[in-house]
Amino acid sequence: MPPKKRKAPNFTKTAAEAPVWTVTGSELTKAFQHIIYSLPQCHDQWFTDADWCSILPDYWSSLKNYRDQVTTKKFISAIKKHFGEVSGDRGESNPNGVYVVQHGTKHTRNWCFLITKKDFCPLPPSSPYFFVGDITKVVAPSLPNYLPVSVRDLADNIRKETYFDSPEAWKQFMPSNLPNPKDRGKSTGGEVKAMIKARMEACQTGIQHFYNVIEGGTEDDAVDVTEYKQRRITLKCHTVYAALRKALETMEDNKNRLTWVQCCDYAIEAMKVVGFEDLLSSSTVRIAQRELRDNNNKFSHPNEKARKKKAAKKEEKSAKDEDSELEEGGEDTPSD
Repeated sequence: MPPKKRKAPNFTKTAAEAPVWTVTGSELTKAFQHIIYSLPQCHDQWFTDADWCSILPDYWSSLKNYRDQVTTKKFISAIKKHFGEVSGDRGESNPNGVYVVQHGTKHTRNWCFLITKKDFCPLPPSSPYFFVGDITKVVAPSLPNYLPVSVRDLADNIRKETYFDSPEAWKQFMPSNLPNPKDRGKSTGGEVKAMIKARMEACQTGIQHFYNVIEGGTEDDAVDVTEYKQRRITLKCHTVYAALRKALETMEDNKNRLTWVQCCDYAIEAMKVVGFEDLLSSSTVRIAQRELRDNNNKFSHPNEKARKKKAAKKEEKSAKDEDSELEEGGEDTPSD
């Protein structure tokens, strides 16, 4: 027996029969779910009217009962109206909207939605905001009372954080033997930036005199180290300094920040502009920064054999001086 044909849905209802479409909490939730599952990258994004217009057309097919009435314009108006009601917006020139951010580790990621004003992305500590840790709670009418204290605290930390507070930044710029604080609720950005500034200062001393930035370096190394190696150390100091400075200038901007690789590329181009030759590669700049990071802001001595020989002579001389002092002391000691 052949299967019965399903009757096609009728979308030509009269105005009296057609359901009146109003945005509900469930419809907004579906829209957010559509965004998250359809966009491969929506981390650190502010959703403008244009973004909604590009995202929503495919979504209308799921609104079976309303597809002949729903338009993107209506939906955007409803979203703005709803967010205005939730967060107390009164038609200001900078209306509230949705800022989407990811929080968590590589293996466990949570989507967070910050309902706030466009100019507050990334959010300064004093800005008004609403935090949503669960997609089904995007439209909660009284959001602050709705979330447990631990989640509100997490929201406060997220809005203050920049790239320098991330585990990636800690791993990139802090010494490898220094474990990342387990309590991620505590901001670590200040420590990371302080370390970067200290490394820049070390590079500046190396630019002045190369031996200032090598292990056990002294003025005598100007004789023991070849001119070529001296120039390479100075060049490393120049490029690492420029890359770190660019990182401090741009990486705090969660919206438009450069990656560390891009900062290193920028440093090399900057060196070209001012006439440096025999430039390092981007990977060499990164290696040089790691060497400084893990060696107390020092490069290894380029002539280790000479350094050890000098250190041995210094120890020998120091021992002889001590012996002579003891002998002199013995002569002055009165006898019984």
